Amino acid sequence: MNAAADAMEKMVYPNGRPQDPHNVRKDLLLETLWPEMGPRTVANDKEFQVPGGGRTLSMLVSSGAVDPEIHTQDQLHVALQADIYVYLTDVCIPRLPENAVCHHVNKLYKKPSKFGLKREGIDFSQFPDLPKDLYDHYDDIYYTPELGGGLQTYIKCTADEVGPYAYGVRLSPQCQQHFIFKPLNAAVKVTYRRVYLGDWQKIQVAVETLLQSFITKQ
Repeated sequence: MNAAADAMEKMVYPNGRPQDPHNVRKDLLLETLWPEMGPRTVANDKEFQVPGGGRTLSMLVSSGAVDPEIHTQDQLHVALQADIYVYLTDVCIPRLPENAVCHHVNKLYKKPSKFGLKREGIDFSQFPDLPKDLYDHYDDIYYTPELGGGLQTYIKCTADEVGPYAYGVRLSPQCQQHFIFKPLNAAVKVTYRRVYLGDWQKIQVAVETLLQSFITKQ
């Protein structure tokens, strides 16, 4: 019966069964080094293994960022806008024996702009009992040019108040840069160390150039 079914499958779909694009999601994971954006090789392999990330850029490219049946190309910001609001969170202060007292944060605090980006995050002064070792649980949100219809890029970084150590362990604060690459209708997330935040525009251009190089002309 299996042989008969296989034969029928090949007869009906000689080139293989077509995939339903509405039910298929494809992800591409890439790694490179900043700023040269070259491939991983035997010569540079150790740089990809540096604790905390070193100069590594990790890129996750996910297909189907915007459903064309729902959004037009002029509304690509909608996907980013929906994602950014997921960040609204709870600040939990450890307590014994109750373990923790949590305060819901329904509005982020506007922090000074940085690197041409507006910024919001947790106002730690409102939570003086929160140990500084726990600040790394919370991110700052950077965005440009504004929340709403103009949103094109946003970046989540370990809060600026986080020091170099927590629990006696050296930290490497990280950033995740989110944007939509229109030619592939892909949601892109680039992860790198916070020390490279000032290069966010150059990083985005370099990643877009790399992705563009994968597109072949028919």
